[in-house]
Amino acid sequence: VDVRNNNPMILSLDLMNEGDLFTGQEEPLQMSATVFDVDDPSAAGLEYSWSNAGVELPGCERSNIAQTCTVPIMDSYVTAFPVSFTVYDANGGSTSQELMLTIWNNGGGSATTDSGITVSYAIKYYAPSQFSVSATDADLSNYENKELPGYSGTYSAVGAVDYAPGTTFSASDVLEQSMDVTVAKDLGATSLWYVTDAGLWTLIASESSDVDATTEVFEYVLPADSPVLSAGALVLMGGSLAQADVPDASITGFSAAAAKGGAIVLNWGVDGTMLESDSIDITICEGDAGCSDAFTTGLGVGISTFSYSGSNTVHGAYYNVVVEICNTVGCSTPKGVGNVTADKSVDGGVSAMNFAVSESGETWVVDWDATGETYDVASWNVCYQRGTFDAANMPSTCASTLTTDVTIDKPTAAGTYTYYFTAVPVDALGNTAAAAALNSIDYQRDADTSNVDDGTNVTGTEASGEIPMVAWGMIAGVVLVAFVVGAFILSRGGDDDDENKDWDY
Repeated sequence: VDVRNNNPMILSLDLMNEGDLFTGQEEPLQMSATVFDVDDPSAAGLEYSWSNAGVELPGCERSNIAQTCTVPIMDSYVTAFPVSFTVYDANGGSTSQELMLTIWNNGGGSATTDSGITVSYAIKYYAPSQFSVSATDADLSNYENKELPGYSGTYSAVGAVDYAPGTTFSASDVLEQSMDVTVAKDLGATSLWYVTDAGLWTLIASESSDVDATTEVFEYVLPADSPVLSAGALVLMGGSLAQADVPDASITGFSAAAAKGGAIVLNWGVDGTMLESDSIDITICEGDAGCSDAFTTGLGVGISTFSYSGSNTVHGAYYNVVVEICNTVGCSTPKGVGNVTADKSVDGGVSAMNFAVSESGETWVVDWDATGETYDVASWNVCYQRGTFDAANMPSTCASTLTTDVTIDKPTAAGTYTYYFTAVPVDALGNTAAAAALNSIDYQRDADTSNVDDGTNVTGTEASGEIPMVAWGMIAGVVLVAFVVGAFILSRGGDDDDENKDWDY
């Protein structure tokens, strides 16, 4: 007979704790399992054990009563903590199942400066390492007569600490965190500010709590999903914080106008004195004010003009523009408000027709008729070049005219070419249409070889093939010398016999 043992089954494996698990919590870790064995329905012969990495948990070793496990959370459990539950039957069969737990390290650090200011940092984080902070007294002169964001007036520090965490963690590795700064009451601190290395001020505590008769504490709970607070300065300010008001300065002399290419140009002046914390805020909406996709920008003190690029506008659309001086509280009045219609092209469908080019002496005479509605035409550009062109590649050489004709001086370069012409309308902003070549004219000019010095057509040196008069005189002199020398030699012979002469040559 073949007898087969059926292994016990784990029906459920549960964590009984509610909420996050962390070291030092009062409630111990509690787990429970439900099992069934078909060969032992009463479970009288079953045994249970709970372990981590093969090591049984204290108080949850193998026994017939360990169907639940209660164990304090140890520092070694921090981060991912897998718990293995195993059930054994009387016949040597067993079944295991794992429960993965997340354990946070409940730690922190504290440091006290020479002046007696204590910085304490409490943090639950996902790492087994220890957390620490450092704190040293900072120079108070760096924090005198400071404007504080959101408050009017100036304030000076009564205490300051250069703070730094020993370790930093990203937001995903932090469950919760808080900071306490404890000081003597007679210091006179009224608010606690955090200042980044870049000089950004943030109010982190506007009031304190009593610790005892002589000591108070400023408490700051960091927002959820935040990393560890970076190194910076913790500045204790004295004096009551006065809520800031909108800026005293306001916009004056505002103007908004369309410009070439669809741009919108804004100009303004400032009445009053702007503070460093004030900004000139610009809001531009296509259509009415209050649009959800408004363009916004902030400008600093001393700027009085702004150009909104035509690449952001649509021809013929109107834009609501607001320029105002603002701070963290609000914006002052009066402000600059205007509506501008973007203008990117010449309206009316205007073009040139019956285009003609003729020659008149050293000029070309160009004339044409305008077709379409000319109400938006301020002038015309007549553009030309050697070689034909299309509307997308118009020449840059152009003559401007207020009428439908123009006289253009011909070029002076020698050669034979064909020049091509077109005429396009221009509006008052300088927007211009584009058009291909409409007509052409042939051009021919011979090279100028005249010589103003001698009246000949030869420039530079004497013409080749002709001998100058000076050269003729030199030739005659050479011939005469040769004749005299020859005659002298012949005269040496006299009347004597030639055979008895000693000739010199």
